Amino acid sequence: MMLVPSLLKESPIAGKGIFAASPISKGTPVWEFTPQLDLAISPETYQQLSPIQQEYLNVYTYFTEGNYYLCADHARFMNHSDDANTIEEGFRCLASRDIAEGEEITCNYFHFDDHARRKLGME
Repeated sequence: MMLVPSLLKESPIAGKGIFAASPISKGTPVWEFTPQLDLAISPETYQQLSPIQQEYLNVYTYFTEGNYYLCADHARFMNHSDDANTIEEGFRCLASRDIAEGEEITCNYFHFDDHARRKLGME
């Protein structure tokens, strides 16, 4: 779940993205997995879903530690950047530098998503 005010807008990176609604200082927690809202989906459950449902999860989840994780809020629209302005720390991410109001909030998929190469069209 996002922990900072944010907006969903068109992204110059890809499709929609999530943007800071106010300045975010370096070190501020930006997102964390919130089990009361976000979902952890086992591979067994994934296999029981229809192909359309699986494709949705392929786009909007990240896969780590043997499960698919689906964010309940706009966090699922956080785009990849090789020069991301957040850094992952377990099941949360922090601002790795100051993020200006209106700046897109990005993460590096390779730091936490075992399916990053597929998502980025590298497979």
